[in-house]
Amino acid sequence: PLEAPYFDEYKAFLREGTRGVSGYRRTFSTDRFSEQPDAEFPALQSYLRSLCEHSAQQGRVPVLKFCRSSGRVQWLRHAFADAMHVGVLRNPAS
Repeated sequence: PLEAPYFDEYKAFLREGTRGVSGYRRTFSTDRFSEQPDAEFPALQSYLRSLCEHSAQQGRVPVLKFCRSSGRVQWLRHAFADAMHVGVLRNPAS
């Protein structure tokens, strides 16, 4: 049995009367496939950093998972130089 429901860690980011997580933009899921930051860089970096800081304030280690992250490795290294980046290679045939 779970101690809390799935995605419970996002509850602190929800605002009354609005949908979604504060600071999140739909474009975050499909952009950042570039080595160089662009105009959206500060917003995305701020959003991810707020998730990490919230986790750290609770005495937890933040772990973020990204789909298609191999296309974002350079950007993530630039944005979070102090983080550990782990890649998982899967067999496409499986």
